[in-house]
Amino acid sequence: MRFGTHYGFPIGGNTRDMVSRYIFTFGYWEPNLSEFLASRITPQTKFYDLGTNIGYFSLLAASRGADVVGFEASPQMAATAKANLEKAGLRGMIHNVALAAEVGELTLYDRSGPTNTGSRTINKPENAVIHAKVPAAPLRNLVELDPKADNVFKIDIEGAEGPVLDELADWLLTHPEATATIVVELLEEEESILERFKAARCEVAFLRNDYSRDAYLEKPNGFELTKADEPRPAHPYETVFIRG
Repeated sequence: MRFGTHYGFPIGGNTRDMVSRYIFTFGYWEPNLSEFLASRITPQTKFYDLGTNIGYFSLLAASRGADVVGFEASPQMAATAKANLEKAGLRGMIHNVALAAEVGELTLYDRSGPTNTGSRTINKPENAVIHAKVPAAPLRNLVELDPKADNVFKIDIEGAEGPVLDELADWLLTHPEATATIVVELLEEEESILERFKAARCEVAFLRNDYSRDAYLEKPNGFELTKADEPRPAHPYETVFIRG
């Protein structure tokens, strides 16, 4: 099934699934994050979509002229994201791979069935079933990051963020001229991660993510970042690192 979005691009999905159902009903997914990313993305942006799902954020970036590279562990979801880009007439590359510390193969687990496919994870939860065996690799084995580019990273990989964030922090430390915007859903807060990015001269902030019906009934109209020295928003929220 295909449907339109608030941002003007069409997308296809199964409305039994939470992400597709929200987009079909309201026209967008994660409105605060959508507005924040829309404010950062330009035709000069290199957009990395880590945890692509059906491709909503990849399409949002591509529709604004960004150079899009996505990474999705689920073979089914990666295929859907690729098809969505093609059918919308937008350009982007989607890699079917799990991002990890080492090259190899990992098991992807399904804990919610067809109603929340975005919760699939390489970290085995209780009462989960095997979804697929998938190739795995570090991010920088798959792409060469350009320190001269306007780099924007959206990371939502269900508890597997650690190795990727380590790579990005190291890259920023060794490329002091690089600019980057990194938005990540951290399932477990680790102050050590925040300190690493502060050491790399990143500003740290937090972006509220509200999944309530009321939050979706209001059309997206800007966003509000909470600074690191202010009280943090209620969960769930995204952690934002900005340099440049």
